[in-house]
Amino acid sequence: VEQLGDGTCRILRVRVDAATGRARAPQVLAAGITIPAPSAITVSEGAVYFVSREERAGTPAETIVKRIPLGVQRD
Repeated sequence: VEQLGDGTCRILRVRVDAATGRARAPQVLAAGITIPAPSAITVSEGAVYFVSREERAGTPAETIVKRIPLGVQRD
């Protein structure tokens, strides 16, 4: 999770090259999200789960759990 200058966050996936052990270019999984502090994020069964805040006009912000499927990618 990377927090940007405007206060929003993005979730990045950084793969490690098996042959060299070096990190590859990051892949942005989600951007422009609000993650409250303290927060939680986990990877389980092929997906990233994280706690976020959603604000809607005229209602208080809600804390919700979001899911990003990672999909199967072979190196």
